[in-house]
Amino acid sequence: MKTKKYFLIPLLIAVSGMLNSCAKKTGWKEFGLSGKVKTYTEHHYEVEKKSGEWQQGSPTEDENMQVYFDRDGNCELLEFMNAENIVSDKSIFKRKGGEIVEELQYNANGDLLSITEIKNQSDTTLEFISFDENGEKDCQGTTFLENDKIVREEIEFISNDYGNQKIIVEYKYDENGHMSSHKQIEGNGEITIYNRFKFLEFDEHNNWTKRLEYSYKESNAPQKMTIRIYEYY
Repeated sequence: MKTKKYFLIPLLIAVSGMLNSCAKKTGWKEFGLSGKVKTYTEHHYEVEKKSGEWQQGSPTEDENMQVYFDRDGNCELLEFMNAENIVSDKSIFKRKGGEIVEELQYNANGDLLSITEIKNQSDTTLEFISFDENGEKDCQGTTFLENDKIVREEIEFISNDYGNQKIIVEYKYDENGHMSSHKQIEGNGEITIYNRFKFLEFDEHNNWTKRLEYSYKESNAPQKMTIRIYEYY
């Protein structure tokens, strides 16, 4: 899990959170998905208000993402893309006994960016250590789960780029199991990121296809709109 993903925290997951949570449980269910999803792609847009409703605007500078699953629902690959859908980096997973034990992240040229080892897995906690391209440890932490969903992460950044910084990330979910909010808390207790989500549209499999994201600083207006596109087996 590349360190920068924690600071971008829509955690793609919450990306980092999503990957940690799927290390122990790897099926579609643990991604909050219904049906035999082959891939899904997320695109991010600005929002515009027209006729009293929030509409899709121009693409944002946030990285888009595509997630690939095998026929058993296991996550095989994540690709991160710019607004032109050009892949900037990707994550590949190694498994042992069906569980993800290592994530390798590469840039578009195939150069290794980071390796994350996932250790001491249980039904409620996961411990992980991330190393940079030079093999130096740059972050470590613990993920806490309830009902197979990540609810909290405690992360320590060891790299000099982040000044040995510690953060906590907390997640909440709605009655349908969709992430309703997440927040990032600095070591001094300051909340630096707090986003909440509103789901607007779903497909025939009841997977969400359109979502608004609100910032705690601008709670009356959404920060962006995310569109998901699915392909099924």
